[in-house]
Amino acid sequence: MPIMKKYSYLKCGLLVGLLIASVNTFAFDLKEKRKEVNFITAELPACNDVSEDTLKLPEDPRAELYYQAAIKIFGQNDTDHYPQMYILANKSAEMGHWRAKLMVVRLYLKHSDSEYTDYQPEKAKAYMVEMLQQNIPAAYYAMGQFKSNGTEAFRSIPIPASVFLFEAAKLNYPDALSDLHDIFISIGRTKDANVMLGCAVAKKQDNAEALFKKSNELETNATKEAEVMDSFKYLYQAIKAGSYNALASIANKESYYKQQYGKDYFSKEFLERMAMLQKAKNSVYLNRDIYRKSLGKPDEMRGNATLVFSNLEKVAPLPPETLPQWNGDISIAMSEKEAVNYRTDYDYDQLVKEAEAIVVKKERPIEEVLTKNTSK
Repeated sequence: MPIMKKYSYLKCGLLVGLLIASVNTFAFDLKEKRKEVNFITAELPACNDVSEDTLKLPEDPRAELYYQAAIKIFGQNDTDHYPQMYILANKSAEMGHWRAKLMVVRLYLKHSDSEYTDYQPEKAKAYMVEMLQQNIPAAYYAMGQFKSNGTEAFRSIPIPASVFLFEAAKLNYPDALSDLHDIFISIGRTKDANVMLGCAVAKKQDNAEALFKKSNELETNATKEAEVMDSFKYLYQAIKAGSYNALASIANKESYYKQQYGKDYFSKEFLERMAMLQKAKNSVYLNRDIYRKSLGKPDEMRGNATLVFSNLEKVAPLPPETLPQWNGDISIAMSEKEAVNYRTDYDYDQLVKEAEAIVVKKERPIEEVLTKNTSK
């Protein structure tokens, strides 16, 4: 029997990363009524070794620039610049940036009296339809979230949340595979659940929370010290992939290890460095930035939830590696591209002025996309 309703696929973060996509049209009509997926009998999605770079960014580099600026505003919870965030993200989306499209879908569905919002559910719906037509895995997954959560803008689409979730899993989207793991565990398909989680952690991007889940699962089932140490390896990879939850849990993981085995695994200095990186990913904190100080700039930086420390080993390698000398510059733990974005002081007003001057020629108006695919 179908068991979809006991699961909610709404994640805490705004951003949902993208893996692969093709230009194929959506596999079925959005107006077509579909049955819930029966997860008890559903065939296991294949774990495909596919290129994760199939979808390219728009040729115009300004699309990525506007997206990066918008995501920085979001990550820092910089509410003073929310109006600019909406404009820049939408322009990037108009220029064909798929991550920006997914960002503005979620932005246009928000309405709040405490901060700036631009509630445009019909435009959000049209962008979502557009992405589904492009067969984007993250769009399938997001639609599953919206349907599961009862989002008003998508209630007229008769397809159940489970169908969208399963399509995302078949396209090997990590969060969908991770959710499928949970469902399979609950109904006794333990072997299949492990396959799904293994597939998720093997992906090269957007798999941070799957890695964290794998770490917790290994720790929970560990009967030997070596197995706990294996869980730390997945925890470390989750942190490198951008999981704030993994980063925030590391002190508790150390306490558990010490309680079990009567010794330290992570050194005090290692934990201090990780705590510093955790603060850097939390917009509640204002941090002193060594790099900016060295340039004579104001060194106060607001934490940014979207920071990714993909070169973490340059600052805090996993034991038993020796900690390198470090001056506290957190950008050393980032990739070159990530560091450039972190260090850039965007002139949001100027970027908005430039963006608004760009006229994007669309093959079909977004209103036409919506009417053709969701009208009764």
